[in-house]
Amino acid sequence: MNNHQWRITQINDDRFEAHLGDVKFVISGLKDLPEAERLHQVEHIIEQQMIELQRRGRLSAEPPIAITPARPQAEPPALAEAILQWFSPKASCEATLGDLQELFEIDVARLGPAHARRLYWIRVAKNVGPSVWHRVLGLSIVSAFIAYMRGKFGV
Repeated sequence: MNNHQWRITQINDDRFEAHLGDVKFVISGLKDLPEAERLHQVEHIIEQQMIELQRRGRLSAEPPIAITPARPQAEPPALAEAILQWFSPKASCEATLGDLQELFEIDVARLGPAHARRLYWIRVAKNVGPSVWHRVLGLSIVSAFIAYMRGKFGV
């Protein structure tokens, strides 16, 4: 194991995975710490684990530590959010954005970022559809045409 180095992957703000050969453990519960303190704490925990592994005879020398930054988090489409903010009622816009964000994060974990983005667009379209239709009806030419068609065909 002397030729190996610790591979530490930051999964998110609160979770790190540390690997050395067949040894793997998870470090979490550090979310409230500033980033520099969080990384310092991770290194401290790994040093403690190395001492324990050496004591048990599973590690003969201290390998170097390499920390891999967190994977970039997928973000919902910005244009879809802007459309939602434009067409949604102001009273419910923030709540709707929050709900869609939560669903997006679940979808990313379950289905991947690309599929989650498509579902996000579909949900935005469903949310703004009635509002867009209402605004379209408010246009004078469109409303005049619809009134004409209703009168013509009795709809």
